[in-house]
Parts: sequence; structure tokens; C-alpha cells
Amino acid sequence: MNYPRLQTSTVVSMVLFLSIITASHNLFGQEKIFEIFHYGMSSEAALETYKTNKKAFKSISLGDGTSYTLRRFSLVMQDDKLQYIMLWSKKNLTLATAEKYLENTKKHLEGKKYKLVYAQKNWSKPLLQEKNKPYLRWVNEDKTILAEMEPRGHGGTYSVFIAFYPHDWFLKKARGK
Repeated sequence: MNYPRLQTSTVVSMVLFLSIITASHNLFGQEKIFEIFHYGMSSEAALETYKTNKKAFKSISLGDGTSYTLRRFSLVMQDDKLQYIMLWSKKNLTLATAEKYLENTKKHLEGKKYKLVYAQKNWSKPLLQEKNKPYLRWVNEDKTILAEMEPRGHGGTYSVFIAFYPHDWFLKKARGK
């Protein structure tokens, strides 16, 4: 049987097309955690992504008057794979500023279609925080990402931390699996 001979340009185009399909399947098959980071991406890819976009992660606004930062150690790895992302307020905050961060970040996330699923009774008052309990938790519209926020500090110095987890991964960890 005689098969038609393909031109080199056709073969190159087909290989390129298949490479793009494979790459996009690998990328889109992973759960997006935050911005351009995906759950389960290799630590090498996550660190390279961080290095390439380092300037953009120095000051991330999650609401009016907020400035969070993502640093290299914000990328939490396990078994050489990215598990979740942790951001924190870029500067130390006063108690009043921490309260504003909590309010403005909550408003921002809910404006991005995150649904509040848990909040401590006095969530806007860090001094009334109940220890050993979650502070604020949201789930995104697709139920693929869980965001958790809490203030930490004492005296006159506070920080606000926010973590973005893959929803299913978080549920498995919470259930001890």
C-alpha cells in the first residue's frame, strides 16, 4: 500500500500542535490555586514561575488599601509538588489597620464570587479571636479553591495571612486522609 508522503512542514506543524495539546492538558488538568500557580505543579516549575514573576508578587492588592506579598517560601511544597499558597500583609500593621485589612479583603473576595463558609463571631476584631479555631474561610464559585484568612500578632504589631488551598486537598487533609 502506498501512503502519501507528508511534507516536513506538515510534520513539524502536527508535532507542534500535539505538543500544545499535551501541554495544555497537563496545565488545565491541574487545579489553579492562585494566579498562575497550580496544585501539584513541580517545585521546580513553581519556583521558576515565582522567579519569573517576582516583581508582580511583591505587592498584591486583595481589597482597598491592602498590600499582600508572596515570597519564595509562600509556596508550600510536599513531595516536590506545590500544595498551597500563603500570602501575608506586606508590612506590619497596627490593630486598626489589621481590622481594615480583614474587612477589605473579605469584601474583595466576596466580590470575586468567593462564598463565606465560616467566620468567627467577632471576625473583624483580632483581639477577640478564638484560638485553635479557623478565623474566616471562603470557597470559590466552582468549589475548587478554599481561601482561609486570619490575623496574627500581639501588642501593637499585626499581620494578616491568607492561604489558598485546593478545595478537595483541604477536605482530605481535614478528614485525616
